[in-house]
Amino acid sequence: NEVALRREVLQAGMEAARALAQPGKGVPRLPDPGEDSWLDQRLAANQWANPLLLLMAAVIAVSDGLNAALKLSRLDLATKLATRELDRIRNSAENPVAKDLLAHLYACVTLCGGLERSKAIEVAEKEFAALHRQYPGGPGQAVQDLAMQLGEKDRLPPLVPDLIGEALIAVTLAEYGTHVTTRLASVAPAEVASSLVRGAQDFGRAAERWPIECLQSLVAEGKNVPALVLLEIEAAIPLETVVMRELAVEITQFLVDRLVPTSREVEPILAHLWTNLSVRQGKLGRHAEALVSISEALRRLKALDGGPTANALFPGGLAHALDAQANVQSAMGRPTEALASITDAVNALRELADANPRAFLRPLAMSLNNKGCIQGALRQFSDALVSISEAVRIHRALSADDPSYSLHWVAGALNNQSIWQRAMGQHLEAFASISEAIQIRRALAEDNPDSFLPDLAGSLFNLSTM
Repeated sequence: NEVALRREVLQAGMEAARALAQPGKGVPRLPDPGEDSWLDQRLAANQWANPLLLLMAAVIAVSDGLNAALKLSRLDLATKLATRELDRIRNSAENPVAKDLLAHLYACVTLCGGLERSKAIEVAEKEFAALHRQYPGGPGQAVQDLAMQLGEKDRLPPLVPDLIGEALIAVTLAEYGTHVTTRLASVAPAEVASSLVRGAQDFGRAAERWPIECLQSLVAEGKNVPALVLLEIEAAIPLETVVMRELAVEITQFLVDRLVPTSREVEPILAHLWTNLSVRQGKLGRHAEALVSISEALRRLKALDGGPTANALFPGGLAHALDAQANVQSAMGRPTEALASITDAVNALRELADANPRAFLRPLAMSLNNKGCIQGALRQFSDALVSISEAVRIHRALSADDPSYSLHWVAGALNNQSIWQRAMGQHLEAFASISEAIQIRRALAEDNPDSFLPDLAGSLFNLSTM
C-alpha cells in the first residue's frame, strides 16, 4: 500500500510537471506493480517515503527519464533542480556579467531567507562592489530584473523548498569563499544562521565543507562580527548534531567568554549558554568540562532566583539546567546524585506544566524519559517503566494534537520504554515498542541524517539484543 501510494504521487507529479512545461501533452502511465521489478524495488527504498523527494524526481523525470531521476540521491535531486533554476535566471539576461550577477544576487536573497526590495538593492550595491563588477543599469535594475523572473514586486523570495535553496547557495556562493557570508550575516543574522546550519546538516555528511567553513569564518572574525549574529548561529545549531558538534562547542564557548554581564538582562542569556555548553560538551564525551559548565549555569540561575527577567527570556531554565546536570552526573557514574537532580527537574516542570501545558508538557516528558533511564541504571526497573511510560503517553498526546510535533520525542521514549519492558520480562511489549521506535527513526534519519542517524543506530542495536 505504501509503495502504491508513492507510485500515485510520482505519477501525479510527472503529469503536473509536464502540464506546466508542455501544456496539453501528457505522460504515459507508470508500469503496473510487478511489470518492472527495478521500478518496484526503487520505489520501495526509504528515500521515497518523502513525498517532496518524489515530486522533485517527477520534475526531473519529465525531461531526463524516470530511471535517471530515481537513481539520484536526495542531494543530487536538489542540486540538479537548483542548477536548472539558476540556468533559467541566467538565461533571462544576455550580458555575460549580468548573468553571473543575477545568479549571485539570487543566492544572496536565498541565504537571507528573502529580502524586501529596498534591502535587496542595498545588498546588490555592496555585493557588486565587493566583486568589482557592474550590472548594466546598476543594482536597482538587477533587483528589478530578478524580481520580474521571480514574479514578485515588493519582496524577493528565497528559492524553496529549503533543500533546493541550500543547493543553490552551494552551487553559486561556494566559489566566492566565506567573505560573502560574513557580509550578509549582518543583514539578516537569524536567516543566514538558519540557512548555514541547515546546509551543514544536509550537505556536511556528503563532504561538502562550505556551510561549516562559512560558520567557522564567522567565529574566526571574532570581535568584528556582532554578538547577535553568533547568538543566532548558536541558537540555530541543534543539540542533536554530529557534523557540527565541535563547532557548536567552539561558538558557545566563544559567547560565554565574550558576553559581559553588564545588566541583569544578560545574566539569563549567559546561564542559558552555559547550560547549552554543558550539553554540547557532553555530546563530545567531555563530561568533566560539562560538569563545570552546568555548575556555572546553575550558580547563575540560582542567583537570579527565578526572577521575572529569567522567566521571561528562558522559562523553565532552572529545570532544564537540572536535567542537564543529571545527564552529566549519570555519564560520570554518579547515578544517585543524578536521580536527585532529575527528580528536582521533574517536580519543577510538573508545576510549570500545570500552569502552562502548551509550553512545558514536552520538557516534562523529556525529563521523565531521563528520569526513567537513571532509575533503570539504579536497577529500579519498575519505577523506570512508570516514568518512561508516562513520557510516552505525553509525547503521543502532544503529537496527536499537533501534526508538526517532532516524532523524535515519541521514538526516544519508546526506545527507552522497550529497555525497561524487557528488564521487567515484558518481551512482546518490548519488541513492539522498539519496532515502532525504529519505524519512526528510519523516516526521521532519511530526512535529516545528521540529527537522527545515530538514534536509529542505537535503536537497531537495542533490537538486536532482544
